Amino acid sequence: MRSPGLYSLRFSATADMLHYLWVQYAITGGLWAALIRAGSLNALLSDRDATSAALSAVCECLEVVERRGAMLSRYPETEPFLTNSALRKRVNIWMTRWMFRHDEYTKRCSAHAFGDPVEVKTFYDDLIATGRELSVSMPVMESYAEAISQCATKERT
Repeated sequence: MRSPGLYSLRFSATADMLHYLWVQYAITGGLWAALIRAGSLNALLSDRDATSAALSAVCECLEVVERRGAMLSRYPETEPFLTNSALRKRVNIWMTRWMFRHDEYTKRCSAHAFGDPVEVKTFYDDLIATGRELSVSMPVMESYAEAISQCATKERT
C-alpha cells in the first residue's frame, strides 16, 4: 500500500531560484579558493590578510553573478561581502572567523573543499571563465590559480 502523503508533496521554486544558486556558488567558490591556498581552515583564519583576501575573492565572484543578472540586494547573505563600511568589514571578518571556528554547518562546508578538490576546481574554473566572458576583473581569484591547479592535480595522482 502506498503512502498518500508521499505523492501529495508539491515542489515549488521562486522565480529567481537560479539567481539564488548563483549567489551560493559565488560565495562558496570564493571562500573555497582561499581555503585551498591557505592549506587548512586554521591557517586561513589565523592570517588576517588571507581572510581579507577571501572576502575580496567572494566580492569578485558576486560581481560575476550580478553581471549575469542577479540583483544582489535581494540576497541578504551577500551584504557582509559587499559593504563599503570599514567598521562593518572588520566586524564581518570577525564574524566569518567565528562562524568557521564554531558553527558546525560552516565547518562541514569548508571541510568539503579538501574532500573534493575536483569540485573546487570546477567552481573556480567556472567562475573565472564566466568572469572573463563578462569582463569582470578578478585579480584575487586569479591569484589562487596555482593553488587550485596543484590541489586538483594531487587528487588525480
